[in-house]
Amino acid sequence: MPRVTLLGPGDTDLLQGVPPGVFDAPVRSDLARQFLEDPRHHLAVALDGNHPAFTGDQP
Repeated sequence: MPRVTLLGPGDTDLLQGVPPGVFDAPVRSDLARQFLEDPRHHLAVALDGNHPAFTGDQP
C-alpha cells in the first residue's frame, strides 16, 4: 500500500524516475535540490516501498 511522505533535501533521487508529463519540464537534480532545501517549499509524494507511485494516464 502506498504511503504519502514529504520529501526533503536528500530525496532528489526519488524525482529522477518521474514519468514525462508529471511536471512541466524534466526534473533537473540541481534545481530539485535547491527547491527541497528551501524550508518554504513542500513536495509530497506517494511511495510504494522506496519508489514513487504514479497512477492515471502517466506512461
